[in-house]
Amino acid sequence: MSYSYITPEEILSGKGVRSSLWLRYRANDEWLKAQSEAGEPSGNLLWNGSFELDADGETAPLGWAFSAYEGGSGQVKICADASHGAKCFKIVQVAGAGKGGGILVSSLVPVTQLRTYLLQFHVHCTTGGTTGRVKASVWHFDGAGKPMAQYSPYVLWDGFAPVTPTRYARSFTPKPGARFVAIVFSVAEPMYQGNDSIFLDAIDIRDTVVEDAPGAITEGSTAATSWTNCGSALLALPNLGAGYALLLIEASVKTSVATSTTAFIRFRVGNDYSNEVSVTANIYASFGFLLRTELGDFATLSLVMELKAVTGTASGKKDVEKTGLVIMP
Repeated sequence: MSYSYITPEEILSGKGVRSSLWLRYRANDEWLKAQSEAGEPSGNLLWNGSFELDADGETAPLGWAFSAYEGGSGQVKICADASHGAKCFKIVQVAGAGKGGGILVSSLVPVTQLRTYLLQFHVHCTTGGTTGRVKASVWHFDGAGKPMAQYSPYVLWDGFAPVTPTRYARSFTPKPGARFVAIVFSVAEPMYQGNDSIFLDAIDIRDTVVEDAPGAITEGSTAATSWTNCGSALLALPNLGAGYALLLIEASVKTSVATSTTAFIRFRVGNDYSNEVSVTANIYASFGFLLRTELGDFATLSLVMELKAVTGTASGKKDVEKTGLVIMP
């Protein structure tokens, strides 16, 4: 079963509907239903976040709008690095003054300011460095679907896409009066010139329970060239006992030898690991880490900070007392 595109000319007002057109419509409806059921992780409030639905063959996937900067382009692609399903959205930027990538905008998602939501997405690029800058923002809309300019855009993530596919997460609480939000990805604004291809996938919004889990880790250091336990903290959990948690961690790292990539840091709970960060600076720089772990029936989680050094000494600390703890079913 596949999708058969129906042209505007086939459904002109006053034109008779042939039985063959009706059968195509029914087949399309069944195809979309099957794709929708198979194409989204359970609990995702954002429709077609993994870009599997692209039935009309146009530039933007169903439920999304794309606007290119000068020289840029966007297209749904069969992607070997797709993190969910078979497809991702590819944005191409070209070098040159005033040129860039483009803006990808989701459909509206109903929200309430009484809840906190978690945005997650996968992003990577071909070239790396400082060409593929990506901004993930929330745009707020009132009950009539009109933009609330005083709150938009609300930037949640602003950084350069890594070469390795990486998942990022940011929590947000809708602004007063907002009844809908849209997620907007601004990729390679014209001021960031260079040739690159940026890939987005598995965009996800979930209604969550967010807690703060106290637990600082004092400075630890190592000269070892393999991952070494350099400190830990016990994080108290709310009494939910099931599902899993996403830890949103902020920590700092530095190296004693500022010549090349010499210090690495990551966090661990049991056998679950966060993303890794490497630095060359000999002064502390702060980074965000995301770690997903099963909750089970534990009352606490032991969060371990691990470091390693290529040369010199690697030092790190979790100097923010609070840890974002997102509880999900």
